[in-house]
Amino acid sequence: MAKNATVRARVTESLKDRLTKAIALDGTTESEVLVQAVKSYTENVENKFSYLIRTANILFRGEQVVFMEARIRPEKRSPFRFYYELQHEDHPDIPVRIAESVTSNFFGTIISSERLEILEDILSSEEAALLATCS
Repeated sequence: MAKNATVRARVTESLKDRLTKAIALDGTTESEVLVQAVKSYTENVENKFSYLIRTANILFRGEQVVFMEARIRPEKRSPFRFYYELQHEDHPDIPVRIAESVTSNFFGTIISSERLEILEDILSSEEAALLATCS
């Protein structure tokens, strides 16, 4: 708990410093600088920890795809790829369903260069086992 408080204090100090410098330099309003500082900090944190996200190249339903444990935000998605989200039920280590978007029990994301046929959105036991070994 003390570690989180220390990090929060450092972030707060950093934001205060940026606010003071920006306002002194060009008359930018505090809210504009704060929004930009928070955005910059968030992107920095996302980049810093992106190596922790597991990924795997796998053959899924006849297509070479990339599996990621992370949910890819719509604004970060490539318009030249197809994204599918996986959902688990009671056991968080075993996916059971694939869809273009899931709202609960998120398991991971599949990224494909080709559109996948997901007429049957329930994963077979073989597909579930394959994906479970990736996470």
